[in-house]
Amino acid sequence: MSRKTSIPYKEIIPKYQTGQYSISQLAKEYNVAKGGLSKYIKQNNIRINERATQAVNALNKGFSTLEKIINERDLKINERPKETQNKGLIDTQNND
Repeated sequence: MSRKTSIPYKEIIPKYQTGQYSISQLAKEYNVAKGGLSKYIKQNNIRINERATQAVNALNKGFSTLEKIINERDLKINERPKETQNKGLIDTQNND
């Protein structure tokens, strides 16, 4: 006889509605049956929130752009000419 387990729908459904997680991913993450989760979503007419999906996509795009800018600036900092990098160092090789 199978034992009923409590499925944490209050945690699962908001994740599903973002559009960032599939039913399979959520079932695996929460260790629940994919069929049971899918049935619950269909019976309760739960839909992916398009506005949430757009917001998540916009945030991800912003993070990607920010990461690109940071990486470009880091390259520019690391590629400074040697005279700028060594400014203030004493030249010990030319001691005539």
